[in-house]
Amino acid sequence: MSAPDSLELLSRIAPVSDEEAAALFGESAQERLLDGIASFRPARERHSRRRPRRAVVIALAVLVVAAATGAGWALTHGPARETTSVDCLIHGVTSVIEATSGDPAADCAAIWPAPVPKLQAYDDGLGGVTVIPSSETPPAGWTPIASQDVALIELQDSLDDHINGLGSACFDASAATTFAQRQLNRLGFVDWTIQVRPSSNPVPCYSGSDPEPGSKTVTLIDFGNQAGAANSPPHEFADSLRPLTQECLSLRAMESAVEQRAASLGMSQTVENDHNYALKATEDDTMRCATVYSDVAGTDDVVVRGPATASP
Repeated sequence: MSAPDSLELLSRIAPVSDEEAAALFGESAQERLLDGIASFRPARERHSRRRPRRAVVIALAVLVVAAATGAGWALTHGPARETTSVDCLIHGVTSVIEATSGDPAADCAAIWPAPVPKLQAYDDGLGGVTVIPSSETPPAGWTPIASQDVALIELQDSLDDHINGLGSACFDASAATTFAQRQLNRLGFVDWTIQVRPSSNPVPCYSGSDPEPGSKTVTLIDFGNQAGAANSPPHEFADSLRPLTQECLSLRAMESAVEQRAASLGMSQTVENDHNYALKATEDDTMRCATVYSDVAGTDDVVVRGPATASP
């Protein structure tokens, strides 16, 4: 069974109302289940370009989670352009990656081993973006898509960021809310709201879930302290990159500075260990200065976006 077929089956699971879910699980268990699903974000997982996973594994994993929890009532989808991940499905192998440039086909080409075929991105009809070779015929109901919302991608990057974002330290609810509102204002998201999920932990550390454009909501959830130990390679790397965020650099200058700091710490883009990182760069001449974000989930993903020439 292919990934699209499995996901289509998942979408056909009979929905359960909130009342039915509460009757089945109990109100407190229903809330815990919803929290668990909200924090289960397979798209946030980083897949090395050297170890892509087969499509059926991802599709069936999602299907099993939904079936086991009876949580079809919690699964929704919106416009594919308003997503921040991409499913690269090439030659029967898939890798779910974070959107970087806003061009899904280019993002998949950037992480795929050579030779990379000509690629085409599609709205899969289920709220996701899937990229396949342009020589292949897409399933019925798929429509070509050229781009994703770059501002939304940067919003996600800024929330997850381990340099200055919610992944950089333990933010309480008030600090996390202030930070999230600052990012919404900076990126031009008006009339959005920030919701904070209650936590029973004595010292909660809030991070942002995927922004929801449909409801114009950023939800803050206690995912625990994402920064890691101060002497861990990703933490040290983030610390070394922090001064760069105070400078106004061009895209290439920022790339070079990141690579220099990575080399000084023994970080590598080719050797897979706890010093592994991946650098992704996107030219954007609408910006004055380059930005840099770091998100750690296995591999340390460093995303740089900026102009060919900086304008301090």
